[in-house]
Amino acid sequence: MKIIEALNKAKTQLKKVIKNNYNAYKEAEEILLHTLKTTRETLYVMFKQEMSHNSQKRYDKYIKMRLSGEPLQYILESEYFYDREFIVQKGVFIPRPDTETIIDAVKTIESNLNKNITIADCGCGTGVIAITLLKEINKIKKAYCFDINKKAIELTKLNTKKHNVYSRVEFVPGDFFKKTKEINKKFDIIVSNPPYIREDEFNTLQIEVKKEPKTSILAGYEGLTFYKKFARYGKSFLKKDGYLIFELGDKMADKVKKFFENKNWSFVMIMRDFRKKIRVLIYQIK
Repeated sequence: MKIIEALNKAKTQLKKVIKNNYNAYKEAEEILLHTLKTTRETLYVMFKQEMSHNSQKRYDKYIKMRLSGEPLQYILESEYFYDREFIVQKGVFIPRPDTETIIDAVKTIESNLNKNITIADCGCGTGVIAITLLKEINKIKKAYCFDINKKAIELTKLNTKKHNVYSRVEFVPGDFFKKTKEINKKFDIIVSNPPYIREDEFNTLQIEVKKEPKTSILAGYEGLTFYKKFARYGKSFLKKDGYLIFELGDKMADKVKKFFENKNWSFVMIMRDFRKKIRVLIYQIK
């Protein structure tokens, strides 16, 4: 089978689940580029060449995985975040464009920050938040990456090496609230994209999302578990005038704000994502 024929066949198959001709083609093409380990420009030159048996076998396998609901990022082992490419692996939460709002949020308070500050990333996943902040903001000297998922910690290590910040990161496997207390460390900023999906919502999620680790998605029967903990314990882990910056789900802002209406916290601002939805809250300890 010629390469162009394999691509068209895959596009037709993917249309059954993607329901959009253009997106089906783009995904079929991206998976083909990954299979052949080549660039888009080179692929166009290769279209009329015969596809090797091994390449065809791998391509068919990847397309079947996608048809079964496997996220494209797990197949490609890659995703872009803030214009940088990161390694993605099955068993670790996939970065989303919404989460880039956290980076923008830190940038809005950058002028208020001292030099050589330390940050903590609660639930680091692939490490995109901490790594991007280290690359984008010179005032950040060190980042501590926490995750209960050991595979996430190992993947974060790979990504810190890929982006040349490995020496500026401490990796802490385990529960953020327990481990921070154990290491007796305080931070200038805590950032987090915590789980915020209600348990009863799980069955309504897209099949791709269900393929991701539940510990990265679900947060109790209300989806508010982590926000309650941040409001109650966050002050213990922040330095004087420290900031807590976290992502939240759609239409959750009013509920979450109520947890921080106490003597410990000063509300700074909300941040909206690219869809104009409230995505991030910024608080500072009093």
